[in-house]
Amino acid sequence: MCTQHKSWAFKWCSYEATLLVPRQDFCANYKGQEVWLNALDWERASEWQAASPEVWEVDGERAGTVQAAEPLTYVKLDGSGHLVRLALAKIQDL
Repeated sequence: MCTQHKSWAFKWCSYEATLLVPRQDFCANYKGQEVWLNALDWERASEWQAASPEVWEVDGERAGTVQAAEPLTYVKLDGSGHLVRLALAKIQDL
């Protein structure tokens, strides 16, 4: 098991991460999440920073945006506050 500091985990460990961040969360807002994601020092940082967010749809309706550079996926959810799973039941199987 990897015991390195988590900001270095992508470099030294075999992790995959999907971050679900609600757009309307005022406690842990998405802007702060984006700051630390863009500041991560890992081997695919330039690939991550060059990746454009793509619109994510569920049942034909916009649900948010997705930005990815393996092994990191960042999902910014529209119409959701702090309790993501309660607000968007459609992502339960994500």
